[in-house]
Amino acid sequence: HHGFAADSTFIAHFLRQGCAPACDAARRERKRLVIEDVAGFAPLAGTVDREVALANEVRATQSTPMVSHAGELVGVLSTQFRQPHAPDALALQ
Repeated sequence: HHGFAADSTFIAHFLRQGCAPACDAARRERKRLVIEDVAGFAPLAGTVDREVALANEVRATQSTPMVSHAGELVGVLSTQFRQPHAPDALALQ
């Protein structure tokens, strides 16, 4: 939770509720998901997830599933950005 306050509504919401169009999708599909602009990402339109993200100045995010050598999903690493953003290949390594 680096960069967010301990009482962040963003962290509290996503720890309790998850986010089907983002982290949950990366987990299910086991593929990285980059949302370059939360405000314009169609799967988030009309959702509480979008409202909470924008209220906390989250405009872009990337979610990368972490998979063990045995192929087991161990978690999802997510990074948020305050401006619309598309990480380049080097940053995603």
